[in-house]
Amino acid sequence: MLFKERLVKIASELDRAGIDYMVIGGQAVLVYGEPRPTINIDIISEVVSSQDRQSVSKLLIFRKILKEVKDE
Repeated sequence: MLFKERLVKIASELDRAGIDYMVIGGQAVLVYGEPRPTINIDIISEVVSSQDRQSVSKLLIFRKILKEVKDE
């Protein structure tokens, strides 16, 4: 699977799960049309509190989505 396909799949799954995220790094630069060689996708997500069940649940879903895409 190409990086762009992985990025689209990750974004679609995170959107569907209602998880706020931001793509950063080389892939973000590529989206804006600047060529930059990279072999990874950097994504961050906000954590409100480790005590907040909803935040922890979303982080576990976030991790699962990334693992599934990586394993494809």
